[in-house]
Amino acid sequence: MPEQTKNTPNDTSADAETVQLELLRAMTPAQRFNLMASMTHEAIVHSKRAIQRANPDLIQRDLDLIFIEVHYGKTLADDVRKCLEERNDDGIGDDSSTTSSR
Repeated sequence: MPEQTKNTPNDTSADAETVQLELLRAMTPAQRFNLMASMTHEAIVHSKRAIQRANPDLIQRDLDLIFIEVHYGKTLADDVRKCLEERNDDGIGDDSSTTSSR
């Protein structure tokens, strides 16, 4: 049985990890990029949904600021908040990024 690598999740057997690595190595760079982009998109969608569920009374702008703070830090979130206030802007981006796949 193959030995697990340091980065293997506890719920993945060594044999399963070997198969996963073989499948990844067989992919073209474009396929690996598409897989990464898809997984990143799903992580963002799930994170935004969790933030919305935990804060159902907040407006979209405040939900977006929480997302920024959680993923990029309080300093950046505060800077974005200040910039939005200076512009008197109610939103950060396109709401479709947080409402897709609902």
